[in-house]
Amino acid sequence: MTLNKGKILSFLYLKVETESENYADIFPIFARKRRLKIGTFKVVSNGVRLGERFLKIIFDNAIQSKVEEFI
Repeated sequence: MTLNKGKILSFLYLKVETESENYADIFPIFARKRRLKIGTFKVVSNGVRLGERFLKIIFDNAIQSKVEEFI
């Protein structure tokens, strides 16, 4: 999370979901897989290429967590 004068400029939330998650209420049906859920992604341009840093964090986390899919 990046703050500037008390305002949130960027936010990234990641959650690893396991094969035990219940996706019964989603259509089409999701196969049971280990997934990385990207909950919120907000980037306000401030000239520091923050979006690229967030993408690196997402991919590094996916590799480290050995996920099969991103949602």
